[in-house]
This record gives sequence, structure tokens and C-alpha cells, in this order.
Amino acid sequence: MGILRTDVVSHSQLPSANGSIELDGTTDFIQIGASKVFRFADANALRRSFTIEWFIYLNTTSGYHNAFDINYTGGLVIEGTGGVYSVYGGGQTLINEGQLEAATANRWYHYALVMEGGPAGSTYDIILYRDGKVSGQGTLASNVALGSNSNNLAIGARQSNGANSLNGFISNFRISEEAVYKGEFTPPKFKLKALPSTLVLCCQSSTSATEAAVSPTSVSANGNATASAFGPGLKDDITDVGTVFDGVTNFDSQAFMVPPSGKITQRNRGRGIFAGGVASPNEDIQVIDISSGGIAQDFGDLNTAASLSGSASSSTRMLVTGMSDPAPTNIIEFITIASIASSTDYGDLTVARRRTQSLSNSTRAVHVAGSGASPTPYFNTIDFNTIATAGNSQDFGDTDATTLSHGGSVASSTRGIYSVGYEAPAYSNAIEFITIATTGNGQDFGDLSAAKGYHFRGSICDTTRGLFAGGYNPAQNTIDFVTMASAGNASDFGDLTQARRSGAGTANSIHSIFAGGYLPGVVNTIDRVLIQTTGNAADFGDFFLKTHENSGSSDSHGGLE
Repeated sequence: MGILRTDVVSHSQLPSANGSIELDGTTDFIQIGASKVFRFADANALRRSFTIEWFIYLNTTSGYHNAFDINYTGGLVIEGTGGVYSVYGGGQTLINEGQLEAATANRWYHYALVMEGGPAGSTYDIILYRDGKVSGQGTLASNVALGSNSNNLAIGARQSNGANSLNGFISNFRISEEAVYKGEFTPPKFKLKALPSTLVLCCQSSTSATEAAVSPTSVSANGNATASAFGPGLKDDITDVGTVFDGVTNFDSQAFMVPPSGKITQRNRGRGIFAGGVASPNEDIQVIDISSGGIAQDFGDLNTAASLSGSASSSTRMLVTGMSDPAPTNIIEFITIASIASSTDYGDLTVARRRTQSLSNSTRAVHVAGSGASPTPYFNTIDFNTIATAGNSQDFGDTDATTLSHGGSVASSTRGIYSVGYEAPAYSNAIEFITIATTGNGQDFGDLSAAKGYHFRGSICDTTRGLFAGGYNPAQNTIDFVTMASAGNASDFGDLTQARRSGAGTANSIHSIFAGGYLPGVVNTIDRVLIQTTGNAADFGDFFLKTHENSGSSDSHGGLE
């Protein structure tokens, strides 16, 4: 019988991972289209952590060149001359020159620009590292914006006109929404990989100048920018090589190989998507990997800037329903979950309303109740759609409660369960259910632990258990759960990391996610729990844009087999 080797191959055995962009110093650069993810700070508001890093090789240090540029006049720019870099942001000089010796031509360097963000209204240190050592340090003032959501990112030249193009090579350019380095470090020896927080990862290919492992928008090559096999001598990460099998001919026991657990249809799934929200209605769609945690990424935009929406999904498509822009609408839009892109028109609800408690199994989406405007401020209407077929919704039935809104919803493959939330004129602890495949009216299921509304909206469930979290009356941190197959009162599950209302939720077959919300004050907090294990929520990551009154769904919540 052969022997299974579990020893690690040496670094010298790993294949080369060289690849870079060659620029000739005229008007060459790589451009990534404008995106909101390039806005790292607002004046007196947003303060996002970030790391921008790259490898650079200069054929000459004479003259000016830009390592990268996001809006030269007010965004974020690294500009060099004589091998010394300056950092400009928000129209100000953040780092006027490096503190170490100037870089020289004809060698590779690794640079990293790092800021650890936090609450608005504070000042933050920005550090420029060269080859893992501090090269310069500056301060971002509390009233300075940094970056831009309306300007392109240029790598290797000035964004506006291609001026200050460098003569040399750029490799492994990565932007991550976290402080990857929190002190001096050993420079990377392996090809950079996409982290959960990575927003951009490009300039790694030896054959394509526009290839990007991660990019929020389109990538283009300008001037004579071309891919090159010349690189900084990085190797492929050993985790990409896999286990070495040496002389294996057969196995005499199943113990040698254990297949992955879980249904095949559920493996490698768990993309959570969150749409719209407020402070003012916005069009942003954010996405997370439910299994890994980290910072939400930009997914695209809704056609209509909207808030107070509901959402439902199959394994491939998400519907966003019952929006306010700011008046209630009958709009339904859909998102293809696997494709980073903006939403598309799907059809209309039977009546215009917002705060719908949408839920779904793998084929049917059901939109429960919601609030409107005078003279009909609340509804007991239930609509449905066949998710795979665009078109207007149809009548499903009515809720048992006469008027309801501000609730949450969960679903298994057969049953949808929703909290009444607010039954005018008071908050309610009631829970109702429907059979998704059979049209009809809602029926009593049981009660939550307290009368409250403004629950997290989304499918926060696996195939057997559904969770209801947060709320208002006043702001709540409680998480309740129900066993979806058995009508009865909810039981205590645990607590959110902070009391809040009006957030969005989603889940895969293992984890439930609670994202955003209002304290008072809009938050970007994302919490996570194990659905089958009661206990308090743990920190998962953050939205890149603070929001509440948004909606969430996924490709693998409890109703999707």
C-alpha cells in the first residue's frame, strides 16, 4: 500500500508567481472604474480602515511618478520623485516625505499605506511602510475626506490625464478594508491573495494587463501598459499547492479519506447580500461570504435608491420588494446572486407598500403585509411570485392580524413564519405562519418573548430553526428562536453584541447574520451566531457603508435545498 505524505514541500519547490504591469513612463497606467469602495473617509463621518500595498520596480527615479491616484485634487494619491514618496489626501499633504533613505532604481520594493479606522470625528495615523519598515507617517484630520466614490483609480500614473506615469513595473497591487499590518513586518514572500476584506487585487498576471482577482468595476489598460513576466520573485502560497501524494496506489480503509459533510447542493454556498437602506434612501448593494467573516464588499446598485424593503431568494436569484424612495412603491427588482452587478426590474407588487416581510423557499417568494401612506398606512395583503419567472406578483391571501408591519421573517422549504411587529396602534409579540406552496391566509404560530417591532428583516434560519433578533420598544438586543415545524412560543437564544433595530439578516445552513441597524445612530456592525447552538452573537465584520432599514438574503438559507 502506498504512503500518504503529509509533509510540507519546501519554498524552493513552489512555482514562481511572478507577474506585473510594465509602464514606459509616457501616459501608461491601469485604470479601475469609479466605485464607492474607494471612499475611505468622509468629512466628520466615515473612517474606514484600509491597507493599500504594491510591489514596485523603477527603471529610473528621475522625475515625478504616481504609484496610484484616486482623484488627484481631493482624493488619495501617492506621488514619488527621486525615489522618495509623498502621500496626499483630501487636498492636503498627509506624509510629506519618507523618513528612510530614498528608493533606488533597478530593484523591487514592497510598499504599504495603512490606516486603522474608527469612529467619526477623530484623527487617525496613516503609516507608509517600505519593505516592512516605517518610511513615513502622517495624520488624517477629523474633518478631511479621503478617497472618492466618483473618480477612477489609476495605478502607475495620475488619474485625470495619465501624467506622472512611472517608468518601471507594478506588481501585486492590493487594497483591503482592514489594517493588514499593525507594526513593522516581514515583506510578503508569496503572491498576494484575496482576504475577506480585499476590495482590489490586480497586476499579478504575466499575460493579461487587465486581469484582476478582485475588482469592484471594470479594469482597463491605458497607453502602453502591458503584462510582463518580470516580477518581484514571489512564490505561490503553499496552500495553493495542495497535499503531496507520493506512491499512493490504493487505500484499504475509508479512514484515509473522509468526504465533506452536508448536502452537495449546500456546499460552497453562503453569499449574503444586503440591499438599500438609510440614512437617506441609497442604492448600495453589499455582499459578504457568510462562512468567512470580514468586511462587506460592494456588489452593485439598485435601480432605485430605496430603503424599507423586503427580500427573498432562491439559490440563484434575490428579489428586493416593497421599497420606499421615499414614498412606498410597488417595485420588485432582482439580483443574480452569483454575478457582481446591479439589479434589474422584475415586476410589481399588487399594491404599493414598504417594510414587506418577504420570505421564500427554493421556488416561490412570498411578500407579507407592509406599510403604506395615508389613507391606508398598513396592510394585511400577502403576495407571491415564482422566483425564476419575472412578472407581477399575485394574491396569496391575508395575514391573520388585520394590519401589520415592522416585522421579520424566516422560512423552511415548506413553511414561512413572520412576526407581526406592529399591529396598529401598538407593538405586538404575535407570530404567524403560512404554507408556502399553498395559497391561503396566515395562521397563529405563537408569541415572541416581548411585544416589539422593527426586527431584522431577512431569512435568518437553517432548515429547522428560525431566529428573530433586535427590535424597538425600546431598542432590543434579544434573539428569540422558533422550531419552524412546530407551532409554539419562541425561546430565548441569546443577545446581539449591541441593542439595535431595523437591521437586515441572512443565513446559510450553519450561521445566521445580523447586519447594520439603528441604536439610535446608524451602525455598520455585523454579528454572527451558530443557528443550532444557543448563545450570544459574536462580531463578524462591518458594512463598508453604515445603513439600516435595508433587507438581506442569501443563496443558502433554510428554505433552499
